[in-house]
Amino acid sequence: MQKLRQSWERLNLFMLVAMAIVLATTGPALASNTTGTEFNSLWDKLEGYVKGVPGKIFALGILVVGLYKAFFAGSGPLYFFGSSAAAAAIFILPSIASGAGGALF
Repeated sequence: MQKLRQSWERLNLFMLVAMAIVLATTGPALASNTTGTEFNSLWDKLEGYVKGVPGKIFALGILVVGLYKAFFAGSGPLYFFGSSAAAAAIFILPSIASGAGGALF
């Protein structure tokens, strides 16, 4: 048992040293990359799809399927609330993600 504990302590020490070396060497290399415009066109296109006509069609489809499952298929009201939340999340999540990205980066 003692040998096992010593080997784990050595492994933990090795991993700590390796992590310190990686963090010490990559920080300055990545710190100069402050423009952050590589994915703006992709994000704008994705946000346009989600908030535009394709997103509205997808959200309406989710809502219709949820309404059908809840009231006509006899699955219960959970499908109604779940589909309503999913349809609302389609429109809300891109705004939250872009706001969090602006706040964090």
